[in-house]
Amino acid sequence: MTELQLQSESGSEPELSESSMGRRVKKLEELNIHKDDAASVTFTWKIDNFSKLNAVKHFSDVYVIGCFEWRILMYPRGKKTVGYLSVYLDVTGSSTLPKGWARYAHFSLSVVNQLQSSKSITKDAGHVFTKRESESGFASLIPLSEFYNDREGYLVNDMCIIEAKVVVHKSEIKLLEDQKGCKAALVLGGCLPQDAPSSKQVCTEPTDSPLNGPIVKDH
Repeated sequence: MTELQLQSESGSEPELSESSMGRRVKKLEELNIHKDDAASVTFTWKIDNFSKLNAVKHFSDVYVIGCFEWRILMYPRGKKTVGYLSVYLDVTGSSTLPKGWARYAHFSLSVVNQLQSSKSITKDAGHVFTKRESESGFASLIPLSEFYNDREGYLVNDMCIIEAKVVVHKSEIKLLEDQKGCKAALVLGGCLPQDAPSSKQVCTEPTDSPLNGPIVKDH
């Protein structure tokens, strides 16, 4: 059983893609994005019977943040780095998003220490999520040797807690492409060309709430 909770809210180097989009995050952060343009939430994923997880990767429940669907993605035995717990933030249904869609989010992912909260391990990052780069996070959030040590407090009674804090900017961000398909610029929604696809094609209710009523999800 996994449990996901949502709370409204007004480091290390991340394991991010080396594509041109990833390299443009800093430029995007320099744009004038106001705080009232952001949707900020914290959701907590409680995972019971961790030792019985057999799949390569596991997903939390889905939540709508800043008009789009997000979830936590976890690799219990690591994704790219053997011996580590890998955790990512993921945009669901990325294949259905309009061509050229992009959304900037700043987020942190934590493995909560259940014995001493000050020892919780947290890493944060900023990323431009796109149709092709729909997930971002950390391949080596915590060593499994430390995670499985009962005395450390990260896995207690075969249960762990992963927390995500996400700030999604509501202004639509678009990629302007040249004729060769290279990423030429990042612009906010108010500056889009008229023929640019709009996220409104896939977004009808900008609410910060879970898609499903229950917060308990079976694996």
